[in-house]
Amino acid sequence: MAAMLYDVAAAVIVETLSCVWLEAAMFGCAAITYLAVAGGMLAKKPLKGGQNTPFRSLSAKHSTAKTATYPRSGAAAVRFTASERKISSNISANNSAAKTASCPRSEAAAARTTSNEPKMLSSPDSAKMYASVANNIRERGNAKDLQGAVAEFGRLPLVPNRMGEELLNSIVQACMSCGDCNMVQHHLLNGQSCGARLTHANTRTLIKALVAANQNNFAEMLLKHASRFSLQASQACFHEVLHAHALAGDCKAAWCVIADMRNAGFMPNQVSCSILLKLISSQSQAADLSKIIELLDSMDASVDDVLVCSITEACLRVGRLDLLSHMTFHWGNNGHSPTLTAPIYGAMIRAFGQAGYVERIWALWDEMQLKGVEPTEISLGCMVEALVANTEADAAWRLVREIWQNEDRRHLVNTVTYSTLLKGVADKPEQVEAMYQEMRERQIQCNTITYNTILNHLAQCRATHRVPQLLEDMKNSTPPVEPDIVTYSTLIKCFCASGNLNRALGLLTEMRADGKFVPDEMMYNTLLDGCAKEQRLSDALRLAQEMKNDHVRPSNYTLSMFVKLMGRCKKLSKAFDVVDSLTEEFGFRPNIQVYTCLIQACFINRQPAKALSLLDRILEDGLRPDAKTYVSLVRGHLQMGLVDTAVELVRRSYRGNFPVGVDSQCLEEVVAKLGKGSAAAAGLRKDVEEMRQHQRGKGHSAAPLHLRSSKTKTSERSSKNIGKQDSRSFVGAMSQVQHKAVTSETMSATRAGAPWRQAPLKAGAAY
Repeated sequence: MAAMLYDVAAAVIVETLSCVWLEAAMFGCAAITYLAVAGGMLAKKPLKGGQNTPFRSLSAKHSTAKTATYPRSGAAAVRFTASERKISSNISANNSAAKTASCPRSEAAAARTTSNEPKMLSSPDSAKMYASVANNIRERGNAKDLQGAVAEFGRLPLVPNRMGEELLNSIVQACMSCGDCNMVQHHLLNGQSCGARLTHANTRTLIKALVAANQNNFAEMLLKHASRFSLQASQACFHEVLHAHALAGDCKAAWCVIADMRNAGFMPNQVSCSILLKLISSQSQAADLSKIIELLDSMDASVDDVLVCSITEACLRVGRLDLLSHMTFHWGNNGHSPTLTAPIYGAMIRAFGQAGYVERIWALWDEMQLKGVEPTEISLGCMVEALVANTEADAAWRLVREIWQNEDRRHLVNTVTYSTLLKGVADKPEQVEAMYQEMRERQIQCNTITYNTILNHLAQCRATHRVPQLLEDMKNSTPPVEPDIVTYSTLIKCFCASGNLNRALGLLTEMRADGKFVPDEMMYNTLLDGCAKEQRLSDALRLAQEMKNDHVRPSNYTLSMFVKLMGRCKKLSKAFDVVDSLTEEFGFRPNIQVYTCLIQACFINRQPAKALSLLDRILEDGLRPDAKTYVSLVRGHLQMGLVDTAVELVRRSYRGNFPVGVDSQCLEEVVAKLGKGSAAAAGLRKDVEEMRQHQRGKGHSAAPLHLRSSKTKTSERSSKNIGKQDSRSFVGAMSQVQHKAVTSETMSATRAGAPWRQAPLKAGAAY
């Protein structure tokens, strides 16, 4: 009985266990099926950052915060390891995030490469998603929202195909729009690690943007290490940076770009040489021009017209026309000689004309005729301009008449041709009138430049009686010639030169009423000069008010006009006040011409001691007195009867490292005061000659002795406007000058704030 019960119990237990295992097996199969279906749905619809999903770990917030600086590092790795490995636990997800945070994009890129994800990303839905995100990134970048653009960029992986390249290009553009070059470099490095690269077009767009943002050095660094930054650089990219350095005048940087171009496998071509030629602007760059010529020699291709013209102008700027002859010889020997057209002949004629080679000019013109090259209006204009520039205006006029006799070439003679001729004969009234009548007879239209040239001639001749007829001709022209600002300036100059200041001021009023033009500094200076000659202080102050209203900035020339006016009106203290106020307000320093006007004003107001003190102040201010400065001092002291001081000033003008001397007439005036046969006069002549010989022995050029008027160039130091222009108004300064109470000349001279406001020295103190 017991045995039977045992058997029954065992059978029940076995049956029960069999059912349990069967149910367990069935449950396991169901679970596997569910997981497979759930995994497929996850692959079709990836998890989006920021959503609460069953697969996100408890430390997701910590992982997001950790990857904020490098948005594509930990976050991307967590997402892709979760979808591929199904995230068995939160611990493995945190470990993956920690590893990829220290080495951005490395494991994530490796995981994508080893999985079947690229197949999934090549679907049409994925392409649309990438395009949408790329557009969002660009919009964020245009709105200067770099943080938002980076957040959009973090939504999708960076894959090594066209969609990844578009995504990389969009984030790079956004960084450039926000001016963050560090982020540009960071994303380019990440793109290289993921296999995504910028195309040739996108690389050039990036380089252009960097150049426009004045990031030439960064652009050059990217091109130099293009393979490291996943860039596909072309020669056009190097030319963008090269052109930027050329515009900045940086020769050293430009040649570094040429070296980088060669290292990248691109040989310099004609475009490279054309850009380099823009750097050649002075004789100090002759060595650079020789290097460019060597580059051209190494090329097999023939040059075009534009490059020939550029070479010609560069050779002219550095004064190396021998290099131009070398290039012509080289082209002929190699069989790559360019076809010399009329524009090329015109450029060469202009170059040799500016160099003063008149015979070479005619040789080129005759060669053009012998080779059957028909001249154009431009080439004829270059020929006429070259002849006029070399004082061959008569020959140019004969050439124009010869061209006019040929009916087939008569159309080459135009208004510009005669305008150039008129400039060459401006000092010959008869020829000016004859050319003007010839233009009218041949029905060649006169333009504004032509009439302005004739008006300027009338101003120099002070022939104001002929101005009304010329203005009438301007109105009766077909179409009528409208006056411009130069016309009004020339007319005002004409009236001021002839002493008709009221007519000049009336013309200024008429121009203002017309409302087409605003007076410029040149016009105001002409009027102020007229006021100074006629000592009309009130009109000068009114012009100062109008200058302020027109926002016209005064210059040293304007300052000289005010000093002359104040000096002639016996207001010496106000002359010093004008210099002090205007230089302080507009942030510039007086030049030697202003100091010379102050010296003359001191003598007009019988203040020789103050005039002499200005000489020392000039030297302390870093300026060099010129011959006119010394002549003003010498003659001023002679007029005041201070002959001994005048003699010492003559000797002083021949001393120092930069002797300028005085002109012969001034020296003779001093000798006449001493007595031509006196021992003092003979001693002065002997001292002057010895000092001149001493300067020759030291290797310095001797100061001129027999010049009527010195044309020695003076060194002029003027500081740029440093923001003081708007500190006080121009008229405010002039009002202070007009109403300032100065008790004595000594108090005005000892005022601090300007180098010339010092106590007057005694006559012998300077020596």
